[in-house]
Amino acid sequence: MILKQLKMENFRSYKFADIIFSRGQNYFFGRNWQGKTSIMDAIGFALFGKSIFPGRIAGSDVKIEHLVRDGATEGYVELVFEHNGKEYTLHRKCPSNLVELRVDGKILGQTITTVKESLYEHFGLDSKLFSNVFYAEQDELRKILEASPEDRRIFVEMLLGFEYLKDVKMSAKHTCDDLLKFIEEITSGNIKTIIEMIDDVRRQTGEKERFVKNLEQDIKNEIDTYKKFSDSSKKLGESQTKTEKFQNEKTELDTTKKTNEEILKAIKTGKCPTCRQVIPKDLQLKLIHDLREKISELSNKLKIIENEYSKAYAEWSKASLADSTRIASETRLYDLKSTKRMNDDELKRLKLSLDKYEKQYKAFSNKNKIIDIINKEKSFLEEFQLAIEEFRNNLRKSMTKDLENGVNYFMSQFNDEDFDARLKINDEFGFEVMLHEKPVPIFNLSGAARDILALSIRYGLYRIAAKDIDFILFDEPTRHMDSINTYKLKQAFNELKNHQVIIITVHDEFADAEGNKFMIEKDKNFISEIRSLS
Repeated sequence: MILKQLKMENFRSYKFADIIFSRGQNYFFGRNWQGKTSIMDAIGFALFGKSIFPGRIAGSDVKIEHLVRDGATEGYVELVFEHNGKEYTLHRKCPSNLVELRVDGKILGQTITTVKESLYEHFGLDSKLFSNVFYAEQDELRKILEASPEDRRIFVEMLLGFEYLKDVKMSAKHTCDDLLKFIEEITSGNIKTIIEMIDDVRRQTGEKERFVKNLEQDIKNEIDTYKKFSDSSKKLGESQTKTEKFQNEKTELDTTKKTNEEILKAIKTGKCPTCRQVIPKDLQLKLIHDLREKISELSNKLKIIENEYSKAYAEWSKASLADSTRIASETRLYDLKSTKRMNDDELKRLKLSLDKYEKQYKAFSNKNKIIDIINKEKSFLEEFQLAIEEFRNNLRKSMTKDLENGVNYFMSQFNDEDFDARLKINDEFGFEVMLHEKPVPIFNLSGAARDILALSIRYGLYRIAAKDIDFILFDEPTRHMDSINTYKLKQAFNELKNHQVIIITVHDEFADAEGNKFMIEKDKNFISEIRSLS
């Protein structure tokens, strides 16, 4: 797997970038805070999304939104790589995390899961391997030097996928324990007791089945009742609105009628009800006539409205009763369903118990034959566990030797009269550094020596863990090195003829190294830009 091209749009501090990698060495120069490490972040994000980043940094949550350039709403990273003559294109957006993997233009995966599975299936590459071997910072990788042998063993076995062997072994052990428990049950029990228990559980199961069946019928009946009154709430609202409307009209007419009756009463006295002046006789007679007609008309309308109100009120009362029935039915239906779920669970437990006791009874009828078969299976599983453990031990021995050879090969690039260190790794991942053929504690090594050892361990892990991966990343690998060791590291990179190397560095000692070189700088708007120096 060789990286060919990396495109970024609105990712981190980049508005847009298009990088063409060489098959050999690739150097990215720049001062601090210019966006160099974002190159590694982009590669990691394209491959594994947000999972490549820690969940929290300095107490703050790391969110995928943080990857989008300030001022933009979305961005993407596109990584093009080659393997066995085929070209793969991996395109991932942020913050949506939508992803697509193509090979020679054909879709290989379009979900997070299918892309993750394809990367592991085709290249043996997963996020743990990438984070700890390719992506980890130099200071972070140095922590492996301080770890206990047991922690180192767990770390390396995790990288190589040994966890599944442990899972298989534990599964075999649990099966053995279950078989042993079954033998104890059929040898320590009493056939009469089991028969009695079968009869009792069978009786309970029958009773529970009948009870559940009755509950099912009750639920069915209650559902029919509920459906019958399902629209009662709507009818209640409509009838209430109608009743209130007629009641308001009745009140308004009644008030108007009473007002007119009061006026008629006052006019009959011969005086104006407002100003108390005497009303002329002919006008008085006309007003009395008009008011009587109006009051009569209002009385007729009031009778009609009162009749309509009575009908509407009767409908409202009927709808209210129906809705009360619906609510009660809904409550009963909920209770019945809850009761059924509880009894279904009890019935399931009873059936499991019945099945267990019936199997014990069958085993009793041919106990010796059953025990013999179980013991043979148990013996096979115990031998299987021993075989797995032996395989793990042999694989670990081979792995530690390969790791030791890889580490010492890379470390030998730095040897001189003062520094001729090599690492010895025992079968339990104990580390012993030999300097001038004498063992020295790791904490006695200088910062540069520990950096060299950490780089060498990264290379060794890379060789044994990533068989189909031909690129390796280094972020600020010369942090504690002087110019002499930096020159030796440059020579070491030159020796990696069959590997693609991507180096992020703030130092210019690599300016004359082989391969492609890029300078990263931010413009006046703090947007990172890349220009080729090759």
